[in-house]
Amino acid sequence: MYLNAIYFDTFLYEYPLLYTDRHNQQVIHSIDHVAQSVQNYGQLSNYSTYNFVSVLGILRATVHSTKRHAKEIANTMNLLRLATRNTLADDFNNELKSTLE
Repeated sequence: MYLNAIYFDTFLYEYPLLYTDRHNQQVIHSIDHVAQSVQNYGQLSNYSTYNFVSVLGILRATVHSTKRHAKEIANTMNLLRLATRNTLADDFNNELKSTLE
């Protein structure tokens, strides 16, 4: 564990010396937090951002226009919110509910 932390620290120290600011992205900064995350939550396979990225991909697929992307995403989010609320209502058709699940 300590050896990995040394590698991370060395990489983060040397990266700006080897590459320009244009290459110094958020992903590189995030590496700084990997060791602490592993210490707090265990091995990386114990948690993932896959669900978040998956939802972003679904939202992105709903955008079809070349303008007003934010409006389209807001409309999609509103439809999802309303659909979820309707399926939780007591009078929602149980057969349809089981099909959707």
